[in-house]
Amino acid sequence: METKAIRFLMATASLLVMCFSTQNLCAQNEPIQKTMDELTVKDSLLFNAALNTCDLSAIEKIITKDFEFWQMNSDLQHSSKQTEQEFLSSIKHNFCNANGSSLKKMKRDVEPGSMRIFPVDNNEVLQTGIQHFYVLADGNKYAKAEESKFTRSWKKENGEWKMSKEFDEVLNNYHTSTNTELYNTIAHMDSVLFDAYNAHDINEIKKYFTEDLEFYHDKGGLSNYTENVTGFTQVFQNNKDIRRDLVPGTLEVYPVKNFGAMEIGEHRFCHTENGQQICGTFKFAMIWQLKNGEWKISRVISYGH
Repeated sequence: METKAIRFLMATASLLVMCFSTQNLCAQNEPIQKTMDELTVKDSLLFNAALNTCDLSAIEKIITKDFEFWQMNSDLQHSSKQTEQEFLSSIKHNFCNANGSSLKKMKRDVEPGSMRIFPVDNNEVLQTGIQHFYVLADGNKYAKAEESKFTRSWKKENGEWKMSKEFDEVLNNYHTSTNTELYNTIAHMDSVLFDAYNAHDINEIKKYFTEDLEFYHDKGGLSNYTENVTGFTQVFQNNKDIRRDLVPGTLEVYPVKNFGAMEIGEHRFCHTENGQQICGTFKFAMIWQLKNGEWKISRVISYGH
């Protein structure tokens, strides 16, 4: 860990000791309560923007340009650091789909009564608390994933409180296997692929299939990569508003040893025909291959038509 991170934590610990022992410094008087209320609102706005709306511009208004985010294990032996731009990029990559909408795959709350603030001077305060994160584990239920302690430095810029540093110390990690992570990865890839499908972006769609693709359709038979690219193009030309939506609660993900993952579920396709909306729900299975850090579909089974 970098020396300055250790110094920050030591200074924070010293300040907390002072706070508990010096009534004048830490008494929760009216000005401090007002600051607490302001930062509680900003905390809520920050995580709503990150996890529910993917509003990166809202996050930029809450953090400083020289913002640093540190995450470390409880033994303080290992840490990771992100700059402002890396922090924003991580949120965009992990919690937003191709259209900039939220995947809503994670929730977060603060342990009641754990949040406190400690003034450093008139323009800086420290905020501490314990938070819990929950991930969407099976398509419609959230499971607790992590408990961590956070310490933040808030500074005033032009009369507004902005977060300049955050240190998260992981207290408990509730992942018992890699399945939850794999599920979230494949759910994200499914969303990215079919966002492109619903946008009728054939060039983007092509990126997510291997060139040795085998597509098995119970009515259409077996087709390859080139045939499917042509098929998608024709479908979009003949059905200007066709879209696909995953049926909530049907997605299943399983690892495929030394290859990638298997995705199973049901999806619904709708388009307008003769002034009426025509929809059909079908079953599918897709084999995702992880190669050179990229996920692509190599096999598809589509049935129940």
